[in-house]
Amino acid sequence: MRIEKHRNKFVAYIPFSMKENFRDGGWLWDKDLKKWITFDIKKAALWHDFAVGVARKELDDYKSGLTGAVADSMKEESDFHVPTPDGLSLLPFQIAGVEYAVKRKDTLIADPPGLGKTVQAISFGNYIKARRVLVICPSYLKVNWSREYKKWDMLGLSVGIATTVQKDKLGSNGDPLRKPAKEKGRLGAKIKYSAPVWPDTDVVIIHDNLMPVFYEKIQSIRWDLFIADEVQAYTNAKAARSTYVWGGGAGKKRVKRPPAKRRMFLTGTPITKNPYNMWVFCMNFDYENLGRNWKKFIFRYCAAYKDNFGLHWDGASNLEELNFKLREAFMVRRDKVSVLKDLPPKRRELIVLPDDGLAKQVAAEVNYVGEMMKDFEAMVGAVDLEDEEQTLDALQNLFPSDTSNMSYEDIADLMTNEQVVAFDEISELRKKMSIAKIPLVKNHVDNLLQGDEKIIIFCHHKAVADELHKHYPDAAFITGKVHADDRQAQVDRFQEEDDCRLIIGNIGAAGTGFTMTAASIVVFAELVWLPHELEQAEDRAWRIGQENPVLIQHLVVQGSLDARFINLLLERMDMQDRALSPEKALQR
Repeated sequence: MRIEKHRNKFVAYIPFSMKENFRDGGWLWDKDLKKWITFDIKKAALWHDFAVGVARKELDDYKSGLTGAVADSMKEESDFHVPTPDGLSLLPFQIAGVEYAVKRKDTLIADPPGLGKTVQAISFGNYIKARRVLVICPSYLKVNWSREYKKWDMLGLSVGIATTVQKDKLGSNGDPLRKPAKEKGRLGAKIKYSAPVWPDTDVVIIHDNLMPVFYEKIQSIRWDLFIADEVQAYTNAKAARSTYVWGGGAGKKRVKRPPAKRRMFLTGTPITKNPYNMWVFCMNFDYENLGRNWKKFIFRYCAAYKDNFGLHWDGASNLEELNFKLREAFMVRRDKVSVLKDLPPKRRELIVLPDDGLAKQVAAEVNYVGEMMKDFEAMVGAVDLEDEEQTLDALQNLFPSDTSNMSYEDIADLMTNEQVVAFDEISELRKKMSIAKIPLVKNHVDNLLQGDEKIIIFCHHKAVADELHKHYPDAAFITGKVHADDRQAQVDRFQEEDDCRLIIGNIGAAGTGFTMTAASIVVFAELVWLPHELEQAEDRAWRIGQENPVLIQHLVVQGSLDARFINLLLERMDMQDRALSPEKALQR
């Protein structure tokens, strides 16, 4: 096999068995030469090692430039000057992240959780002198963003949070309107409504739920910088909340993206399930290359295939090549252990709890999944329940893949009535299992508390977190029921007070955005079946500021669905590493 240069095109001399590699890679079939050709040096560069003669020299010259771009995306230090407030300084790799972003209009900072993406974004704003900044983030991170922006700002900017406040609804006479009274002689409750409050500040922080409320206001301002945090939530470009980030829709329902000169998006887990999560970034940040052709993308990087049920693109393929191209175009990602050489190690431990007294719950879970798969065979195909990967994939295809920030109504809208019934039933069975094993979890935590370490307990269901909180009433506590503005105070108590040794939270509310480095043990009393959510939650403790080794413990009941899937979930964390790690990009 060899690649030659004929005038203005590269020509591939390959065996017949390799034709699909070049066809899927975007090469063209030349009927006269009877060879695969390309005019695109980027496509040819992927076969650099097989180039000869003039082709090799051109690709050497081109690749030296590309290597610089890719190398910049994983740099661990830089002599680039980034201004910081007195008494504060960026870590060397954070400076390199800002340097990479300065050279681009759009940047995805995809460093693993705990490497200070927020600080890099604010410092980037300082460097480019962005005086009008829009920040979109989850509601529970609004306060944290406000604190961090005020701490790191170098431009004297004012910072405010867009929100709503409850006000009395007034009648024509100016008096508050009231609901009908339940008893004679008593006044009914006042009728309230949510009034929008837009801050008159340079930096505006907003939760995505309020983007429609303030749409006209956002569109009326020419932002210097648009920052979007935890953007893994917007990888489904067709979802309503995603359109206010990317733009979308048609006609009267068309929504424009926020008008901004520069954009910086942040996530520790850009690939939450498979490489298709990257498509929306490619389409928006690299339209001329990776984002140009949807079908080529899914066949090249998502192992797409057709069968009797249609087209499928939920796999993974050519991950090292995708990693290389993402870094070349718009993505920064560094290895946590490499850049934080003094960060103590993180290790995972699987603890299988006995099924004593829980056999009925275990059987109910497994039997229900078996019957459910038969009912949905037309949708997901025949499923071998002995095959963990096949079963987990079928469950993830049946139900929305990420429901952590969705209301029940939103979840139901994405499914048929039959799927809603199945979702409710399996959720209820899992909740019953988790509640039933609480005595075992408590015994385990009680043993841990005999030491002097601080501990994080993560749950999936709010009811499980509530039940554990009854056993540990003095613990810090974060679930969806805790107001977003109060969650940081719970974290602060855990971080700062010596006698607060335990924090309990569900993964959806407490598993992202917060720093809990006071903990050296993280206990998962329940699992979610999405590896990126598990890793995000783990890294609340394993991040900048951690001084001790971190032990991650997954507590699963023997024979349960969680026990069957945990090893597979850990393997899928490794899949993300292969697609995003610096070492894999260097192999190109």
